[in-house]
Amino acid sequence: MILYLLRHAEAVDLAPDPQRQLTHKGREDSLALGQYLQCQHLLDVGAIWHSPYVRARETAELLVHAHGGGLPKLQAIDGITPEDDPRALEAKLQMVTSPTLIVSHNPFLSLLAAWLLTGSFSAFSVRFKKAGLMCLEVHAGPGQPLRGSASFRWMITPAHYRSDF
Repeated sequence: MILYLLRHAEAVDLAPDPQRQLTHKGREDSLALGQYLQCQHLLDVGAIWHSPYVRARETAELLVHAHGGGLPKLQAIDGITPEDDPRALEAKLQMVTSPTLIVSHNPFLSLLAAWLLTGSFSAFSVRFKKAGLMCLEVHAGPGQPLRGSASFRWMITPAHYRSDF
């Protein structure tokens, strides 16, 4: 399975954590990433999951809008907020049959990537920039453990799609 991991774009700091909205820069980055992915033909997904937090939903919505179509309806799912344990997502991921985009937060995404790539939270550290996207290929078959079963395909940071870098 192909798994895309996207950290939400920049958000304001003056609101309760779940309600934090994107800044102007965060909105621009989300749109620019969507356009970049569409132009490069890098995002072909059957599902888009986002955390229930506002900034993750807004990032996903803007990316889909800028991509210009061909992407599935967004799904808010529990268990992918900053403080959640990535291992709890294993059963849901084992049922995935098409490439999936997960729009979430750190440290959740960094821990999920490390766990999928190495089977450990401490053996490897992944640094996700805001509005940064990683693509992994998970090689575990149906019912097999996911930990340590993934390989790294590519990563995109704002330096790839923003004109001011």
